[in-house]
Amino acid sequence: MWLLLRPPEHLKESDAAYRQALFHLCPSLKELSALGQAFVRLVHERQAKELLPWLERAKTSPYEEVQRFALGLVSELTAVQAALTEAWSNDYVA
Repeated sequence: MWLLLRPPEHLKESDAAYRQALFHLCPSLKELSALGQAFVRLVHERQAKELLPWLERAKTSPYEEVQRFALGLVSELTAVQAALTEAWSNDYVA
């Protein structure tokens, strides 16, 4: 899974080539990878304004697992938005 979520510039050459081979064999993985990377980026960079557009993309994704994940986030939207905007911490260090 990490291979799909990590940005291309953070991959070793061999891992990047392997991921491209996966995308070639299963083109829909490229879209799934982009969606996952966008979510990881918005969390790490605390881009709260990107959450709702990401949720809309995820809810219309052809992947049922991604749709369920998005619906779970929507059900806890206040908490998710607070996690992206509030200054308090749970000791997580990026």
